[in-house]
Amino acid sequence: MARKIQLNISEPCHENWEAMTPDDKGRFCASCQKQVVDFSVMSDREIAQFFKKPSTGSVCGRFMSDQLDRPIEAPKKRIPWLKHFFSIFLPAMFFSMKATSQTKLGKVIKTTHRDTVKPEIPIIMGGISYEPCVKPPHTISIPIKGEVDIMRQFTGVVVDESGQPVPWASVETGKIGKGTVADKDGKFSFNQNAVDPNGTVYISSAGFERKAIPAKTFFSQSGPFKVILKANEWLPEVVVTVFRDYSCVRSVTGAVTMIKGDTLVAKTPDRSDTAKTAKDPVRIPEFKVYPNPVAAGASLTIETKNFENGTYQFTVVGMSGQVIRQSDIWIDQESAALRLPVPATASGTYLIILQHRKTGKKYSEKIVIL
Repeated sequence: MARKIQLNISEPCHENWEAMTPDDKGRFCASCQKQVVDFSVMSDREIAQFFKKPSTGSVCGRFMSDQLDRPIEAPKKRIPWLKHFFSIFLPAMFFSMKATSQTKLGKVIKTTHRDTVKPEIPIIMGGISYEPCVKPPHTISIPIKGEVDIMRQFTGVVVDESGQPVPWASVETGKIGKGTVADKDGKFSFNQNAVDPNGTVYISSAGFERKAIPAKTFFSQSGPFKVILKANEWLPEVVVTVFRDYSCVRSVTGAVTMIKGDTLVAKTPDRSDTAKTAKDPVRIPEFKVYPNPVAAGASLTIETKNFENGTYQFTVVGMSGQVIRQSDIWIDQESAALRLPVPATASGTYLIILQHRKTGKKYSEKIVIL
């Protein structure tokens, strides 16, 4: 009984065959550093002969789909005397047929010619496992049809009206946690799963008008995309600190007396200088935020200096005006360093606003959340 084997590939390889380096048995895959044997050009006999070798071991190969999951018969050992038998028997048989054809005529039998063009069969690559087949399995082939989903990556750059890049611009894709931030050169990227094809992508930055772009624009065109932001024609609320100017005031006092002979003699006046006592210079409130940029869900430090004592409202606001986080904090007059949590929000540019609860004075700083 002939020995049979069956080949199968449990995990097909998705590397590009054309990108591999040709060699004597097929190609060499630089990704997994293995030789890939091209079995798609071999017959069943050649395949069986290949795996008959005891040193075969683990093999990566390229197959036609109809070469897998079916029994392949291994070649039988050749009978030594069979070669000599045919060398004697075949000439005698042909001689007998020739003699018969000279005496008998028969009808010509029309033979049916089959198409020998081999149809296109999918090619599969991967690690091979094989096992002997005692009995050919009864299998049913069911074709599977479907569309291949190719993931697209959208890239672009954000610039101002003069063509200069806008660093750290916020890119809102409409899906929570899927937004992104442009880098210091204004470049950004996101994949198609981050946006609804029927939605809108919003791009904004401090000092510029928020721009809305239909998401279908990204799907219908090839990138990279160039987004131009227009500068705001209005200014947000500005806190102005006034420096007081202290001047010295001098007063002169005395008397004028009328003397006979119409001579006017002025008495020497007593002079006294009075000046306002100079006060301490006005100290300007200032604060800084670090690290900046900062990762969502991490912690940031707010360092204040020369602030009034009191309770301040701490607010994180998006560039479109939405309030992300709001709480009350206490700040001392001298200097303070407060460690606060960063809200788990979409990547983008935000404003941190500190407002004194009693005086209403506001101070703001821009921050980028990654």
